Amino acid sequence: MEQELTQANAERTRRRTAIDRFLGLIEEGIMKPSDPEFAQRLSDNRETVAAITSRIDVLESQLARGSRKITPAVLDKFSQQLSAKLHDEHSALRSAYLRMLVSEVRVSKDRITITGSKSVLERGLAKGLPRLEGSVPSLTGNGARRGITFEHLFRELSDS
Repeated sequence: MEQELTQANAERTRRRTAIDRFLGLIEEGIMKPSDPEFAQRLSDNRETVAAITSRIDVLESQLARGSRKITPAVLDKFSQQLSAKLHDEHSALRSAYLRMLVSEVRVSKDRITITGSKSVLERGLAKGLPRLEGSVPSLTGNGARRGITFEHLFRELSDS
């Protein structure tokens, strides 16, 4: 895990250096900010830096907690805890936890596709469930009636 952290830090440094070089090209007048290649490559590098930073946070958290790895047992425990939160009597709490993990649900004739941020799921698995507060729209039981389980959702997210 320490080796992975070292590699992630090196990759983040490499990507930050690439961003600095792109910005240097603009400052020197070699490229223009309106250049589509510049915009795309800068955006890609920034997204990668954000993802790597999130991964570094998880790795550092795991190392601080005694190298707790995300295993099937940890996944099962987390999904049981989250399932309990999603069955809580407070609809705002249920919705907040669901929104924390799910960014999009697409329904077609023969398939329901649920997507979400892998890094959010990974942080939740490594650090535990956050305490959520606030009011959001209520969650209905439609997913349960369609046979969607939260354990299935987590496994799908962790495989993406």
